[in-house]
Amino acid sequence: MPKQAKESTLLRQWMLLRLLSNSDQRASELKRRLAEEGFDVTIRTVQRDLASLSEIFSLEVNDKNPRDYGWRWSKGARLDVKEMSAHEALALNMAELHLASLLPAITMNALAPSFNLAKARLGQLERHNLNNSKNWLNKIRVIQPAQSLVAPEVDEGVQQNIYHALMVGRRILAVYQSIGSQEPKEYELNPLGLLVRGDVYYVVASAKEYSSIALYAFHRFKRAEVLSKKITIPEGFNIDDAIKNGLGDFGGAQENIQLKIRCNKELITYLRETPLSQDQLITTVDDQYILTASVNDTWQLMWWLMSKGSALEVCEPESLRLQIKHEYQQGLHQYL
Repeated sequence: MPKQAKESTLLRQWMLLRLLSNSDQRASELKRRLAEEGFDVTIRTVQRDLASLSEIFSLEVNDKNPRDYGWRWSKGARLDVKEMSAHEALALNMAELHLASLLPAITMNALAPSFNLAKARLGQLERHNLNNSKNWLNKIRVIQPAQSLVAPEVDEGVQQNIYHALMVGRRILAVYQSIGSQEPKEYELNPLGLLVRGDVYYVVASAKEYSSIALYAFHRFKRAEVLSKKITIPEGFNIDDAIKNGLGDFGGAQENIQLKIRCNKELITYLRETPLSQDQLITTVDDQYILTASVNDTWQLMWWLMSKGSALEVCEPESLRLQIKHEYQQGLHQYL
């Protein structure tokens, strides 16, 4: 038998041992589970493998159904099979791809052996033509539903210090240049959370003993030093509540506004599938579509409304309607 075929048989039998438990499992079920791991063989092959393995390992057979024997480990038998399954390897490989920039360096270093084992496992299966996971990895992509932008550069030392401060609950002494400042300034911040918005990373923080919460973009930090002082958490702070109140969309109003817009048919079709809010209501008036929804008055809402151009008209609230009208007039002036 060629070397590759021998290795493939060994891998299959090793996985078969791993799939067995202390309760009866039919050969047909084991065949199905082997196929999920990339070993597509006949039930006869599974039965032959189990019969051979039972001569070496403590396996028991239930032969009441001669067409589909049940197999299990003998009572008290135990085998610690460390081999990683194809599904585990795939999950870890995807986790490394998508979570690497979200995890502290110390966590990534701790997980490195598992990530390396996952890569080796997928490579092993691929060499023996048993790997469907590569097809999955090659077919899955994550994109943002917005204009593609080049991610800003972030100082690696700054990022790791912020991560560390978040993990241990310590303040940071930061040199930070806000978007409207000409020069960076020094801040003592209480890092309270991490928020990822597209390709931009923000630390949710309050300053010194103040209770107001703000977002600080990683790429605008010039320096971040972890202090020995413990953070001060503002009374009642909850990151999910803050996001619900518009923090992630650069807002923060405590009460929603009642938005009323007039839309064309194409936009209404889209908003029926992906509503603006849970209480969204669509009515038809004189062959026109009117939508009402409770939404947070944020910068993101303003951007979204203006991005739709002639597809919608803001009817209420009046203050928002006038604001958008002003923005359109200013924009049109630049094209005259």
